[in-house]
Amino acid sequence: MTTPRFPAHGYAGSPDWNDLLRDFGPSMFFDGISIADLIERLAGQTAFLAVPYQEQSRAGREKVAAEATLLEIALFGEVVCHCPAAFAERILRHRGTGDNPADHPKVWRDICERLFIATGPVIIPPVHGWEESQELYQIAGTALSALRPVFVLNSEDL
Repeated sequence: MTTPRFPAHGYAGSPDWNDLLRDFGPSMFFDGISIADLIERLAGQTAFLAVPYQEQSRAGREKVAAEATLLEIALFGEVVCHCPAAFAERILRHRGTGDNPADHPKVWRDICERLFIATGPVIIPPVHGWEESQELYQIAGTALSALRPVFVLNSEDL
């Protein structure tokens, strides 16, 4: 399986999640899946945990990174998740670019792309701002274009 250029062409506009569902169908784009069903489908796999990060304020980035970390812990032992937001500040500081991914979009995209390539399915938790996030829409479109399923978690499970 080849991975299209990150992000995939055609997913740079305003997020339209219904388009993804229409283009790829419910067998690839799972909207509103419970954590129990997610674990049943993905047990033993390594997933990319995507949260809206680059577009957030500092306080927003800290909040979604904390939420992502809690979800990683909740899935631990069942589904291994890699989430760039969970350790973004450390990576960016290590690279000498500060801690704001919006200031260095190419560096942030490179970090996300490397983790994306190393993982399989994409999990999107319904954290604040996910539906409007162009960043998440691009990740989801890229995953689906590479025939990787995308799972949007049920908001009632979090």
